[in-house]
Amino acid sequence: MNFDLLRIIDMNGEEIFNYKYSPLRNHMQGYKIFASKYNIPLSFTSNESSALGLISRGYISMEFLRTPFEILGCILYLPIELTNEQIEYVDRYIPYLKRFERDRKVLAVGIYSPEPLYYNNKKYRDLTIEASMNNLLVSDMLKEELEKQKGKSL
Repeated sequence: MNFDLLRIIDMNGEEIFNYKYSPLRNHMQGYKIFASKYNIPLSFTSNESSALGLISRGYISMEFLRTPFEILGCILYLPIELTNEQIEYVDRYIPYLKRFERDRKVLAVGIYSPEPLYYNNKKYRDLTIEASMNNLLVSDMLKEELEKQKGKSL
């Protein structure tokens, strides 16, 4: 991966927004620019609320946690149902995301839920928590989720 700070992927599996990293930029600025450019109303109370607004509309949000010299992790937010093209997009990154875990970097995955869940009180499944409860890697849980959705996607 390169110097991205935020990527947004549409239902066709296309990166329609890419916000490059620089030391003075943050994810929220990227969300605001995206929302303005595409005329999508989002909540800007937190990165999480902006991402939830996107995934509830079928977009994928990838936030990269980084310094000027390295990527420290990735927070991946997914819609409840992925299209085949989105599945292919995410599947291409599984080996890279697996490396994050191997290198003890942050990897968090949230999958939209219309109602708050009992274990996190948020409107997304948290694969980090679910993986921990099942003694699995987050990347393995993500791979399982993609496999479940293949063939029955939009």
